Amino acid sequence: MMIGHLRTSHRGFTLVELLVVVAIIGIMTSLLLPAVQSAREAARRSTCLDKLRQLGLAMQNYHVVNRSFPSGFVWPDRTMWSALVLPQLGEEALYSTMEFGVPWDKDNSPNERACSTVVSAFRCPSANAPYHIDFEGIPDRVPCTYLACASGKVIRESGSSCRAGDCNLDGVLFNNSRIRIADIMDGTSYTMIVGESLPRFDVLGFDHEGNHQGVDHWYFGSTDELAGVNASEAVGSTAVEINAVMNPGLTIDEKELCFSSNHPRGVHIVFADGHATFISETIDRNLWSSLGTRAGGELSNQEVINSLSSTLR
Repeated sequence: MMIGHLRTSHRGFTLVELLVVVAIIGIMTSLLLPAVQSAREAARRSTCLDKLRQLGLAMQNYHVVNRSFPSGFVWPDRTMWSALVLPQLGEEALYSTMEFGVPWDKDNSPNERACSTVVSAFRCPSANAPYHIDFEGIPDRVPCTYLACASGKVIRESGSSCRAGDCNLDGVLFNNSRIRIADIMDGTSYTMIVGESLPRFDVLGFDHEGNHQGVDHWYFGSTDELAGVNASEAVGSTAVEINAVMNPGLTIDEKELCFSSNHPRGVHIVFADGHATFISETIDRNLWSSLGTRAGGELSNQEVINSLSSTLR
């Protein structure tokens, strides 16, 4: 008896079915990518917030040792607040190499090398600024993405009126300041000391004195006239709206002095008591201004609490 061979059929994908599968994969990928990007940004925001908490704690410890908060910058040395708190950030070795009073652009000097050293405490992970750039005589200089808050009233760093580089401003960290906790009459929980600010080398303009300026922020020290037209290398002001650097209708001074970030719709800041939080760019302008002053009495503490709670919801 002869048994015939069984025939089997192997059917593959048709072109239409293959295209459908590819389309489904594309749709799923397009749905997944925003979620992945959102998760990554959430992680970056968390890291940035932790860094500001560390800066707040460093400021507190500096106050314990020196009985005041650091100066926003020291003039005429051109030393910035970020250099002064290095020991409190665990960077004693780097701090010990610095030669205060020596020009920061002196060739092959410890100061020049310090300015080219990446210190992660001073960089938000969401910032897209270069890690190194040759700038104003300092090779491989490292931009900073955090500014001290010098004022809640000042909107310019050039010209004849009150400037961000002046002494005796209304904030906590400014030119040769030595503000104590006892001087912060508005309360340390409602007075800002440091916040995020993006260096934007592509944003240029002429200041009130006709100087061509860009939005540059640095740490440790400077070759510029911080007490004159370049205080925004180290300090900012809450008199300027959040993310003003992205507003083409504002002056270059305002863009340089504003607090800004690449986080969606706001910035992280730290207060004089060391606690850090995220502030929405939709915050009331008067409230935002009041957070930069140490003894303005603009709002009662309860009003600040209620307003901040509303802003953060």
